[in-house]
Amino acid sequence: AQRNKIKGDEALEGLERKIARRDRRRLIVKRTETHEKFVICDDKFCVCGSFNWLSYRGQLDDAYRRETSLYLERREYVELLKANAAVLFG
Repeated sequence: AQRNKIKGDEALEGLERKIARRDRRRLIVKRTETHEKFVICDDKFCVCGSFNWLSYRGQLDDAYRRETSLYLERREYVELLKANAAVLFG
């Protein structure tokens, strides 16, 4: 768990370096004890799923690996995911 937290922190620091300083305050990251990941961009789009976007380095696994995420732009789905995230991450 500690190793994963360190790797996650490093990935987030790298992400923050890619975002213009004036926009960094708009990036909100909340961690909970869940494997779900959500990216919600205002009312424009959302992404949700189990795939580890920030830590996956493209390495191939010897065992079968199945992770997935969905990208959605339909307003009703974005609103649904926003409501779900508000409950989870309140």
